[in-house]
Amino acid sequence: MAAACGNGSTALISELGTALTWRAGKDKGGRGPTRVETHTGPRFLLIASGHRHFAAVCEDGLLHTWGEGEYAQLGHGACVLWCVCVTCIVRSLFHR
Repeated sequence: MAAACGNGSTALISELGTALTWRAGKDKGGRGPTRVETHTGPRFLLIASGHRHFAAVCEDGLLHTWGEGEYAQLGHGACVLWCVCVTCIVRSLFHR
């Protein structure tokens, strides 16, 4: 299990490797939990939480990012207001 807190967001990884996320809402009552699973199947191992966005590494080594990305903080190459869990491979993490 792992947990992370950011500005307006909280995340944890269950014993089964599934990510659960909570986001603060405009009414401050919050939203969640939202269950997030990878599209590729492997379990999440590590997770980080930012200002309403999340990043997690799976057991296959891929980095997944999701959440609000209006400033391109998700690394998907485009600005999006909200994105579901999408695999984003960060090339700088791989050895050549």
